[in-house]
Amino acid sequence: MITVYLGEIPEEGLEISGETSRDIFQLDPADEEVQPAGPVRYDLHISDAGSDLLLAQGKLVAPFTLRCVACLEPFPFTLELDHYAADFDTPASGKLDMTERIREDLLLEIPGYPHCDRDGDDPDRVCPAAGKFDGTDSQENRGNSAWDALDGLKDAES
Repeated sequence: MITVYLGEIPEEGLEISGETSRDIFQLDPADEEVQPAGPVRYDLHISDAGSDLLLAQGKLVAPFTLRCVACLEPFPFTLELDHYAADFDTPASGKLDMTERIREDLLLEIPGYPHCDRDGDDPDRVCPAAGKFDGTDSQENRGNSAWDALDGLKDAES
């Protein structure tokens, strides 16, 4: 959990750093599309933003394993939010739990259609499915594309 007690925040703000379990994501272990691959690391500055608001600014890092939408292979993806900022209502209890908000903010930043060669941690990776669906693959580039096959079906009906 990522929590702060209001009484611990000095006037100049509070620096907090650490990591929290990957279990904060509460994702179904059977879901093969996205899985946390390690702890969430955080380095945040918490300050009073006035009007009963607290401001958290800093960096969040969360490793995941995603499934490529092209080749369907899993690949490592590290989500880094270098300029994270979020405001929180000042809790009456005196204890601010930022875990749920940070969880949601991280999950919203995961690519909706992840590609292993574009989004993954390996910048030299070439997706095994590269070109297979757009007619640019050298093995399958025989002048026919998926659209040509569909046009052929249309012509066969005529």
